[in-house]
Amino acid sequence: MGKYIILFCTLFAFWLAGCGNESGTSDGFANGVEKRDGSEPYMLDVPPQDYNQAFVGDFVETADGYYYGWKHRIYFCPRGEDCFYPLCSKPNCKHEDNNCNAWYGDCFGYYDGALYAATVSLSEPQQMDIIKMNLDGTDHQVVTTVNTKMVEGRYSYRFHHGRFYIFNCLSIDTEKTDHLFALNLSDYSITDYPQTVKIQFFDNFYEEKLYGTAFAVKNPGEVEPYEFQVIEMDTATGEDRVVVSQSVGSFYATDTTLYYYEADLSKLNQIYGTAYEKGNPGFRELDLQSGEIKDCGLPVENILNAYYDKDYIYATSFYLNENKDTTRFFLSKDYKLVDQIDLSGGLEIASVCSDRIFLKDKAQRITYYLDKSQIGSGELTLIPIETVG
Repeated sequence: MGKYIILFCTLFAFWLAGCGNESGTSDGFANGVEKRDGSEPYMLDVPPQDYNQAFVGDFVETADGYYYGWKHRIYFCPRGEDCFYPLCSKPNCKHEDNNCNAWYGDCFGYYDGALYAATVSLSEPQQMDIIKMNLDGTDHQVVTTVNTKMVEGRYSYRFHHGRFYIFNCLSIDTEKTDHLFALNLSDYSITDYPQTVKIQFFDNFYEEKLYGTAFAVKNPGEVEPYEFQVIEMDTATGEDRVVVSQSVGSFYATDTTLYYYEADLSKLNQIYGTAYEKGNPGFRELDLQSGEIKDCGLPVENILNAYYDKDYIYATSFYLNENKDTTRFFLSKDYKLVDQIDLSGGLEIASVCSDRIFLKDKAQRITYYLDKSQIGSGELTLIPIETVG
C-alpha cells in the first residue's frame, strides 16, 4: 500500500491539470470568442469556460488576454503584452485583502462573458460563496452559495463547462460515501452524482465528461492490495466506469480517445525508497468505445509524464538536482520529437494557451513564457514576463 500512496502523492503534484475542445463553441463563435471591440473573433484552442487539460491551477484564456490566480488574486495580461497586473483599478488599492477587485478567494473560472469565483464564506465556514464579476474585476456579486456539509471530509472544486464542481477528495481506506455535486451557473441549480467507484481526485475535464483517479481493493490481505484506476464520469448520464487499470502519469481526453502515458516508476525507487518493478513506459491510446488500447511507443527516454493539447504533447523528464532541473520535450501528435528545452530553478508549466506556454516558479508565480510558434525551430527561448503588484 505504501508505494501506491507515494505514487498518488507524487503524480498528484503533476496532475492538477486538467482539454483541447476541438469542436466546441464559446459565446456563439466556433473555436473562438468575439473581441470586445466587435472585430473578428480570436481563435482559441479551448473555449474559456472549459478547463483546459494543459492548464495547471486557476487560469482562463479569452480573446483579450490571459487570467491567472496567484496568492488568491487574479492577474491579467493583455494579449501580446509581457506583464501580468492585478485585475483591479481601485485607486490606492494595495491588493492585499478581499476589498480588492482582484481578490477571488479559492477558485475562479469563466462563464457567459463573466468571471466566477468560489470562496469559503467568512461568516459560515461550511459554505462556499459563488461570486460573479465583470472581466475587468469590477462589480463583485455573491450570486449563490454552496453548502459544503454535503461532502464529507476533504473536498476539491473546479469551474468547468458552465458548472462549478465540488467533490470528496477521499483517502484510500475511507468508508465514506463519494459525492460529486455540480452547480449549474445558468440557473444555480445543483445536481448530485452519487458515485459507484471511489474516486480520489478528478484530474481532467472534457465537455460533459470528467476523468478521475482511484485506488480499488484488488487483493485483500496482500502487501499491495490496491489497483490504480482511471475513472470516467459522464455527467450527462450520471454513469461512471473504469477505463484504465494502470498506473498512468497523465492523460488527455477527446470524444473518441483517451491518450495517456505510462512511466517506468522504478526510476523513483532511489528517490523515495520504493520498490517499483521495472515498467514498460510508453504512450497509449484507448478507444473509449471499443476499449482497444494502442501502444504508441516511447520516442524519448526518461519521460515522467506529459501534458497534451490539440497541437503537441508536452513531456517532462524525470527531475534532477532536488527536483529543480528538468527537460521539456515537445512531441507531435504522432509521437515524434519536434523540439526540447532544458529548464532549471524549478520552473514548471503553468498553462499551455493558444499561442503561449506560460511557466511558473517555485512560488507559483508566472515568470516566463515560450512562443508556441517557435516550437520546431530548435531555438526555443525563455521570454521573461513580469507579475507586478
